[in-house]
Amino acid sequence: MNMMTAAWHLAEPTPKAEIRPTIPPLLRDLPAQQREAALAAFTELRIVDGAALPSELIGPLDFAILVEGCLREDMTDANCETGLLGLTFAGEAVMPEITGREGATTLRAIGPVTLLHCPAARFHELLSEMPQLRAAYVEAIHSRLAEARRWQVLLGAKRAAARVASLLAWFWDRQGRLASLDLHLGRRELGQLTFLTLETFSRQIKALERTGAIALPSPGRVEVLNPDLLLAEAGSCCAARLAA
Repeated sequence: MNMMTAAWHLAEPTPKAEIRPTIPPLLRDLPAQQREAALAAFTELRIVDGAALPSELIGPLDFAILVEGCLREDMTDANCETGLLGLTFAGEAVMPEITGREGATTLRAIGPVTLLHCPAARFHELLSEMPQLRAAYVEAIHSRLAEARRWQVLLGAKRAAARVASLLAWFWDRQGRLASLDLHLGRRELGQLTFLTLETFSRQIKALERTGAIALPSPGRVEVLNPDLLLAEAGSCCAARLAA
């Protein structure tokens, strides 16, 4: 693999010899020769905790894949009020044309972050050259849009308890359904994602712990003890989606 690493004031440069041959899900099913050619078009960027992705390095139409860590997306509205919009987890694509919304949005690292970045022009060349990659990219876009619509429907329809369970089930699924789940956020901001106050979110997550579905070993981590019970608490719509 021939990937380069950009060194800049908010990133930690990585010697080529240390770059691990991570295969992002979007590229995983490509034939080996095409996969290597696609990987060679990406540059690895390492971003330190709390740093924003600078527009001078990642343009609005560029394509990036989050390899390690977590990104948060915040939006500042016309009243200069900033609110959390969502998170991007390892293995997921960073697509500004999909995540961008009306208002100024910022993607910021939560903990150390590693990205694979490809400029827009080169990425569109890859899409033209590799029909299988193009199909996977279109599927990723459709999946992102469908997930956003589904989440808004869930938030509008569910009780507070089911919103909290749905959020945890959603994170659990997107983080590879591991037994230990990293929330990456404090409860106040998790409440923002579910449109609940800090107090309500805290009460509901403790109530969920009492059901035996989860354990809370520390404020930022959740142990998923009984996935079936967690999905049941989230409701049939979420359970059907994640069971697929």
